[in-house]
Amino acid sequence: MDFGDVVKYAVLILHKNGEKLNFHRRKGWHNAFYQLKTSPHICGAPAVLREAFFDWDGPYPVCQELNECLNSFVVTGCVCCSSPNFNDHWLDERVAVIWQERYDLLLPEEKTFFETAMFECLRKELARVAIGAGVAA
Repeated sequence: MDFGDVVKYAVLILHKNGEKLNFHRRKGWHNAFYQLKTSPHICGAPAVLREAFFDWDGPYPVCQELNECLNSFVVTGCVCCSSPNFNDHWLDERVAVIWQERYDLLLPEEKTFFETAMFECLRKELARVAIGAGVAA
């Protein structure tokens, strides 16, 4: 599993649980991925996540590879956006089916990681950023 797969499955899990996707405000994404990278007690985290590089030149840790993945999903049409302020994104249903087929091949402990730790951490951090920005969560 590469880093792009980790981000892909994170987006898929949010989509499957009806969570709003916001690729415009990235702080929540970076905070969640950094927390998951640095939390030694989380089981099943992919090794590639622990190897991700985060830059601390700003107010929060930033992973350039995460930015590139999120951008690529929008540019390639995997994730769609129609709002003028780019706050509402959603996973294309045809892409969701393909990603789900690949997700189904993961080991049980990998699925548990995405469905529990990854989902809860992302949901919490994305909501925190949305509330801080005055966006309805």
